[in-house]
Amino acid sequence: MADLEGNVIGINTAITSPSGGNIGIGFAIPINMARQVMSTLITEGKISRGYLALYPQDIDDDLAKALKLKSTEGSLVADVTPDGPADKAGIKRGDVIVAFNGKKVKNSIQLRNMVAQVSPGKTVEVVLIRDGKEMRMNVRLGERPKGQEKESPTQGQPREQTSKKLGMTIQTLTADLANQLGYNNAKGVLITDVVAGSPADEAGLQREDLIQEVNRKSVQTAEDFEDQVKDLKRGDVAALLVRRGANTFFVAVKLQ
Repeated sequence: MADLEGNVIGINTAITSPSGGNIGIGFAIPINMARQVMSTLITEGKISRGYLALYPQDIDDDLAKALKLKSTEGSLVADVTPDGPADKAGIKRGDVIVAFNGKKVKNSIQLRNMVAQVSPGKTVEVVLIRDGKEMRMNVRLGERPKGQEKESPTQGQPREQTSKKLGMTIQTLTADLANQLGYNNAKGVLITDVVAGSPADEAGLQREDLIQEVNRKSVQTAEDFEDQVKDLKRGDVAALLVRRGANTFFVAVKLQ
């Protein structure tokens, strides 16, 4: 890919082809990123990327409202890997990272790219918002590991109860269900069904999702969950901390 003056600005990697032909939409690696990879391969013989060991998430308007955030900018920390670089530095679930290594963070994709471009072992400053207060932390990056944990999708036979406000059926997570679904040592409320067109469905919740928090408050039983949502009314937005397989993330559910 080149500009009008013949300067290479990117390396084409893929095209959009819904009908089998080229419709003029392509994707490319920016030349600055390609040049950095090339230089690293020449000097070190391999590519090593920085690693924070956390799960970043974008913030939409509903999630910002539910979590009482002033802006949708930044990257929300949905989960932190125990004993990883972020955990050791004191970064916690629910923090919003707004700057990394001296540069402003607008979203999760940008944060991932920033982290990947820093060499493992380097210490960088992370600026985050926690409970409305700005905090600065120094994090010594690790090296991104290879491979990912696998999910364990199976089905259980829970005793269900209906959460009418959100439009789904739920069940307190039992030890047997936790073993079957790969949620070992976890606590929370398991979604056993979602009503089509309900607030839960609109928010993207799915069967076998595990709800662990409602509006930053821990829920361990179906009764806990109902206590947290009973006072919500139409138009309110609830922030749920959800685990799906090995990933944990926040979901904003708006009551209809």
